[in-house]
This record gives sequence, C-alpha cells and structure tokens, in this order.
Amino acid sequence: MYLPKEGILATGDLLVHPVPFAYYGSFIPEWIASLKKLRGLEAKTIVPGHGPLMQGPEYLDDVIKLLESLNAQVNDAVKRGLGLEDTKKAVNLDFVPRAAGG
Repeated sequence: MYLPKEGILATGDLLVHPVPFAYYGSFIPEWIASLKKLRGLEAKTIVPGHGPLMQGPEYLDDVIKLLESLNAQVNDAVKRGLGLEDTKKAVNLDFVPRAAGG
C-alpha cells in the first residue's frame, strides 16, 4: 500500500527487517523487480512486513543489492556447470551482514 501524499509505503513481507525472508522456492528475479518498483515510489517512510519503521530507502536498497548479487552469483555458477555444493562454496555472502542490519 502506498500513500503518495503522506509518502508512506507499507511493503508487507516483500521487505522485512533485519533479515530478508527467503525460502526454498523463492522467485528471486521477480522479488528484485517488485522491490525496484517499490523503490521507484520514493517513499519517505517505509513500513516493512516485520521490523521497525524506516525513514528513507537505505535498507530497501541494500536488500535489492543483496538479492541482485546472490542471483548473479548463482546464475554464474550454473553457467559454469557447478553442482549445489560447489555453488554454495562459490557464492560470496560477505554483503549479508550489512543487508541484515549488521
């Protein structure tokens, strides 16, 4: 839900804090696209599905970057023919603590 006059965006579980809520079967590219549409609204206040009210888009931006990085790394591993265990080893998750609030 978006209230443009007030600049308030309620995201539901598309955006939760402190850790993005993903599970086996998540559709990461579609999730990224949805978050980018929310980002385009330029809300001043974001009400996530879980977590504190957010003033500004910083956390939303971090989650988008995290998911984009994860998606690109996994796609690269698949293109290289890596199996599941090697893919897990190849994916760099150093960005996760920042996107997960530390």
